[in-house]
Amino acid sequence: MAARPVPIGARYTGPSHRDPRQGRPREAGFALLLVLLTLGFLALIVSRGLADARLEAQLAQAAQARAQDDASLDAAAQTALFHLISLGNTAWPRNGRHVVTANGNTKITIQTQALDSRVPINAAGPTLIAGLLQTCKVQPDAALRIAGDIVAWRDPSAARDTAAYRGALWAPAGVPFRATADLLLVRGMTPALLHCITPHVSLYQRDLPTMHSPDLVVREALKLSQSAALPTTPQIGPQAPSPSSDGPLIGGGAEPVTRIDIHLTRGTVRRHVVLIAMLATANDTAPYSILMTRSDDAGDLY
Repeated sequence: MAARPVPIGARYTGPSHRDPRQGRPREAGFALLLVLLTLGFLALIVSRGLADARLEAQLAQAAQARAQDDASLDAAAQTALFHLISLGNTAWPRNGRHVVTANGNTKITIQTQALDSRVPINAAGPTLIAGLLQTCKVQPDAALRIAGDIVAWRDPSAARDTAAYRGALWAPAGVPFRATADLLLVRGMTPALLHCITPHVSLYQRDLPTMHSPDLVVREALKLSQSAALPTTPQIGPQAPSPSSDGPLIGGGAEPVTRIDIHLTRGTVRRHVVLIAMLATANDTAPYSILMTRSDDAGDLY
């Protein structure tokens, strides 16, 4: 059928033939946006994976470095113990400082300190403890009172005597002191007084010091304990505790007890290990016994 002619000026409403390229710009922009979002998401995944890989590598390196430090500290401890029990030219003095260079930029310093020249706070009688307190400007009567409370604190029989302390704000624990800071629990002890006596006491030594002690304060405490203001002999009383699980292991008889401080420096890393070792005598089968070991700043563990 022939198409009907359209009058001049009339609007054509018949079938339209649109250019198929007319809608492509919008579709192309949407596709480009999807591509960009996909690439961004993939880049995020890749960057996260790389960051995780770097973190794991850093953690592995840190773990390896710490393991190497642990091995160096263990080797330093064995080196110190070997030289302390050795004889002749290889022997180290029990009071000394030694520098050991480990791998690369790692530096290890070992300091040894004999504790038998100190006042054994877990074994000494009240007169010697009172003499030490007097060196810190405590009056003799007050020194004896505080020393008596220190001895009572570690005395199991005093801890069982509940009638004597009924209604009191203070009562003895009946166990040895685990750290010098525990002395603050004793009636009459102050932080300033504790700070004064800490460099001169030991938690692990059982033997009493002598006038040959290199510690001048301890020698003065021995003199004061024998003065007219105090009872005559600073001997270990019946309250001296035996080694138990409730307190630190305490050296026996004539075994010298030594503190070993090991300091490791590697770049910005600082490590500190403390050992308390009881060295053997001629009659002992084992060359030494470790009474305590701790890996931090254990300044009050003497």
